[in-house]
Amino acid sequence: MDILRAERKAATEALPPPAERARIRKAYGVSQDAMGKAAGVHRVTISSWERGEAEPEGDNRAIYVGLLREMAAELGTEINMEAE
Repeated sequence: MDILRAERKAATEALPPPAERARIRKAYGVSQDAMGKAAGVHRVTISSWERGEAEPEGDNRAIYVGLLREMAAELGTEINMEAE
C-alpha cells in the first residue's frame, strides 16, 4: 500500500519543466523507448512530454514522476523545477 500512496502523492506534485525531464533521462543514459517501456507508454508519448506538447496525467503522471525522481536520486542530482 505504500507504493499506492507514493503514486497518488506523485500524481498531484509538480513535474519538472520539459527540458529538465529530458536532461534527467539522458543523464541516466536511458532512451525514450526504454523510458516509455518503464512508464508503460509509447516512446512518442515520452517525446511529447519532453517537448512540452502534452503532460502526463493520473497514473501515468505518478509513474513518470517516480521514475524521474529515482533517476535523479541515483545520479545524485537535484531536479531543477525552473529549467527551461
